[in-house]
Amino acid sequence: EDYAFIKQRILFAKIADDVLYVATGHNTYAESSPQTAYITAISMKDYQILWKSQPLICNSYNFEVISGAIVCGYGFTAEDDYLYILDAKTGKIWDAIAIPTKADYIIKKDDTLYVRTYDKDIKYEIGYLIACDQMVGKGITEQLNALLTIMDESYEAGNAYIDTYLDNCEKEFVLPDSKIIYRMAVADAAAGSRMYVLLKSRDNGKNWYMPSVAPFGDAAGGSIEFTFINEALGFATLSHNGGDEAVLYVTKDGGKTYAEVTLKNNPEVTLGDTTYTPYDFPWMPYVEKDTLVLPVGQGADGDYDGGDTNKVARFISSDLGETFIFDGYQTGKTE
Repeated sequence: EDYAFIKQRILFAKIADDVLYVATGHNTYAESSPQTAYITAISMKDYQILWKSQPLICNSYNFEVISGAIVCGYGFTAEDDYLYILDAKTGKIWDAIAIPTKADYIIKKDDTLYVRTYDKDIKYEIGYLIACDQMVGKGITEQLNALLTIMDESYEAGNAYIDTYLDNCEKEFVLPDSKIIYRMAVADAAAGSRMYVLLKSRDNGKNWYMPSVAPFGDAAGGSIEFTFINEALGFATLSHNGGDEAVLYVTKDGGKTYAEVTLKNNPEVTLGDTTYTPYDFPWMPYVEKDTLVLPVGQGADGDYDGGDTNKVARFISSDLGETFIFDGYQTGKTE
């Protein structure tokens, strides 16, 4: 009796560069039909199938093919909603951008991509969407040049509270060689922990808006440090236990959302019967000779091997800060 809903049908088809791209979709929940909502690429020269994408990535009513990238959308009631960017040559996913509700229509106009969702309109800069292929296997400088801030109309949400948040500003960062200023302000505080909102100005502080009212979700900390490498890529630490340790977060969408960073191969130390990780307080990452570098100190309680003034652990990243891998030690300093 569910057959009418799970029967596959062609949602949209488009030819680009002698390839026919066909979206096959369904009209029910993923659990009822988990292998549909995909795109197939067919050569127009010999009519052979070139690739088939993974399922559950396209049930939007159309998609766009833009300079080697396919932009499509998937979502359904009680399921997560995403805008997907695929490699037009292989069908592999380059990026998945969370959106508020299901993408219905995706329309390219000049340098802007307009996405009509179930209940709102979102717009993106084309540069970000077509740059994912430039980032694969490239150095950090090329990757940073490829990352652009995603423009979302929902960024303006919560403007009525901006004056209040400006009065509670804890940290400020000015993006070098620009008129862009970021501020982390305290939104709420309890039991020694604080929750933060991010404020941003593009005109040296004359006007402000909020990329996010909850950039860290429900995470809180005793204090915050943050930086931006460029307008899209940034990092922040939330400290805990009186500054003894901290958690590092990364944003790739200009501060709208932050995700916790993974530190791999962090050195352990054994003293007597106790094994612990002394380097547990990340500092701010920076670019050094085309490499993204993260120093990690010991925090307020650190006294192992001379503490931070002697040396700190050095980590490097090849995936724009999602993961940092231990790379030895470097000279310590007082921040």
